[in-house]
Amino acid sequence: MFNKFIFILSILLFLSCSSSQNELPEGILTHEELVPVLTDIEIAQGYLKIKSSIDDSLFRSKAFQENHYIYIFKKHNITEEQFNNNIAYYSMYPEEMEKIYNDVIIAISQEQANHH
Repeated sequence: MFNKFIFILSILLFLSCSSSQNELPEGILTHEELVPVLTDIEIAQGYLKIKSSIDDSLFRSKAFQENHYIYIFKKHNITEEQFNNNIAYYSMYPEEMEKIYNDVIIAISQEQANHH
């Protein structure tokens, strides 16, 4: 009986390890695909924060801000829903999300260096 339990436990452990995290659910971007999207999002958020500090209703309008995100989603050929699903998915894997954001920080730093 104990041997059967060990055998079943071994099979379950093997099966759980064999389902690779490289096999992403449909619609989920890879690490390499998500980094440029998040880089553009972070840059846009910084830009919008600066622009919203200007006393101009155009820069504070929701439509002005949403247009930036719409452009980013079109640029990367994804929808807002796909983006939200990706964030929700990777939020379940904090270590991977941290790696992604580390690469985003590097990409933003490189972008800044290219503009100076």
